[in-house]
Amino acid sequence: MTSVDRDARPETLGDRLLAVWPLLFAFLGIASLYVWQASKHPTPWLFSDEIEYAQISRAISETGTPARRGIDYWGAGLFPWLIAPFWWIDNLQTAYSAVKTFNVLVMTAAMFPTYALARLLMARPYALLAAVGAVVAPSFIYSAMVMQESVAYFTAATAFYVTARALATPTRWSISAAVGVGLVAPFVRDQLIVIPALMVVSVGVRFVCFGGGRGYLARASTTKRVAISLAGVIAFVLAVAATRIGFGQASIAFDSPGTMLDQALWAWGALIVGLGVLPVVIGLAMLVPSSAIDRTRSLTAFASVIATSVALFTAYVAVKGAYQAAVFEPRISERNLAYLTPLLFVALALFAATRAIRLWTLAVAAALTAWAIASIPLDLGGLEGDAPGLAILSLFSKDYGLSLDGANRLLYALLVLSVFVGLAPTLLRRRQLASWIVVGAALLAIGWSVRAETAAAHYSNEFSQLFLKSLPQPLGWVDDATAGQPAVYLGQKIADPNGIWSMEFWNRDVRSVWSLDGSAPGPGSTFTPNIVSTDGRLAGDPGYRYAVVDNGVSIAGETVAVRGLLRLVRIAPPLRLTELLAGVFNDGWIGSSKPAGSVSADYNRFDAPKKPGTVFVTLSRQAFCGPKAPGRVLIEVGTLGLGPQRDGVIDRVTQRRGWVVDSCARRTFPIATPGGPFHVKVTVTPPFQPATLDPNNFERRYFGAQLGIAFEPPA
Repeated sequence: MTSVDRDARPETLGDRLLAVWPLLFAFLGIASLYVWQASKHPTPWLFSDEIEYAQISRAISETGTPARRGIDYWGAGLFPWLIAPFWWIDNLQTAYSAVKTFNVLVMTAAMFPTYALARLLMARPYALLAAVGAVVAPSFIYSAMVMQESVAYFTAATAFYVTARALATPTRWSISAAVGVGLVAPFVRDQLIVIPALMVVSVGVRFVCFGGGRGYLARASTTKRVAISLAGVIAFVLAVAATRIGFGQASIAFDSPGTMLDQALWAWGALIVGLGVLPVVIGLAMLVPSSAIDRTRSLTAFASVIATSVALFTAYVAVKGAYQAAVFEPRISERNLAYLTPLLFVALALFAATRAIRLWTLAVAAALTAWAIASIPLDLGGLEGDAPGLAILSLFSKDYGLSLDGANRLLYALLVLSVFVGLAPTLLRRRQLASWIVVGAALLAIGWSVRAETAAAHYSNEFSQLFLKSLPQPLGWVDDATAGQPAVYLGQKIADPNGIWSMEFWNRDVRSVWSLDGSAPGPGSTFTPNIVSTDGRLAGDPGYRYAVVDNGVSIAGETVAVRGLLRLVRIAPPLRLTELLAGVFNDGWIGSSKPAGSVSADYNRFDAPKKPGTVFVTLSRQAFCGPKAPGRVLIEVGTLGLGPQRDGVIDRVTQRRGWVVDSCARRTFPIATPGGPFHVKVTVTPPFQPATLDPNNFERRYFGAQLGIAFEPPA
């Protein structure tokens, strides 16, 4: 039997204080690295999650009640409450930095419960190796974001420790700690509903596999074993059926079992890449500890926890990923599997301490790892928000010209080396040499994880910095002008909401988000006001003094600040439009994001004088001079009516013009307008898709022409 190396003599208080210094030093060093990385992350970019937590936590700091855009919302858990005090800081940049620093310290603190878990099994040096490995994973890029991952990661690591401790030494305090963490965990993040289930199932696994249940099964007759197995299968089927009936996401996911399998394999594949293969191969192989390791209560407790955790977190990723693929888009959800990292590194450290492993479990682990590697849809184009582990391959592609085939060969080579490391204690007669190989490989795996995290952080920070350059400066330009007065955002044809979310984040006075065509983005409430009358008055006037108008929207009032297409207007009440250009993207194109037989734009002029004037309609394709793609143009001008949708239509046509627009063409039409409010409708049939006509063009929207409209009132 191989014993797990532990300190032989009893520890004094002085010994413990002296022993904790390496752990504290590691914590301070790693946390300092992450704080420095966070300082290079100037603005949020992983929307809409970050804006949601910012909204809710700011509402808590201001009113004591969680809310999104003024509407109470209690579904975000504990994280917004934890960061709410930081928003009391007047300077928003400083408050944002404080939130990031808090996240870094909390997430890095996961090394303490990981170290405590490892100390149940091994001596301090190996426990320190496990603790460091647990906090150098690529998922730590989330510590620089306004995200709940930081607190959730620490909570999961703590749950693993208290569960194992309660199983190993079930005292009043250990059981109370486990129950307390189990009750709190689901309120930290929805996914951590897995934690209380993990605790319950771990007790069952330990009883059946390592406790009295094992002896009972050994003594039971074949009939009883078959009956127990059938009962387990029936219970599993009933649980699946109940899940399908009771939970909408699970019901949708179970309709696509193939997608569930793909999602699980993709997530594991990304985790394998980010951790350097070895921790996953050895970690999975140690799910069934070698018989050469002393069967202590701590070992059986850890085996129960890691086996249950791997099963439940994998199941969650499969269900959640399949649901997202059905409702939104397929993603590689390493983000939801990264919580297993502390357990995998504890298992790796346990192997380094004992040099004992089962050969059949190593073979199974290697086969599963190879399957996951073969399944990853690799893309070497940069950072994927939900799969930061893949960023290291993108960096290798950028720096060393690594191809997709080369990336696969590299991963399989690491897999072969990992299997060799697992076999080293068996193959090599010199025990000391095998020990050096195992420990050295574990340290190299930690080094790979550090490089993977810094690669992901580099891409994340670079994206944040580029994002910052596209934002209006100064970032708080609305707050600077409104001086605490609330403002409403009003836009239309919103194809990319990132700019709106950033404006909300950096300007606390932007309290509501409206659109005239229903394209306003969440999270939180949005509003699509009807046009009440032909003078442009809007329904639902909030009584705000300011409005930020965007992309073809003009309202009555004084413009006090301009940033690109955005204009901050001091409202001349009541809230009413003066002109509105709908159906046009921010870059001026009449178009559609989906295939369409024709595309159109509508221009409403609400404040036109009663005498006829002239509207100048300019159509252009000078921004596209590729292959010919003629489109028939119809321009209609007439009196303004509201129509059934209360959005402005032609009541009576007074003028029509026609034309055929083609690549590189441009023309301006001066057209007489009727007296009073009028409407212009421009239709192009058919639209064209630049990516279809030109293989070097990546634009996949469907375009008619770029439109410009100017109104000249009568002299």
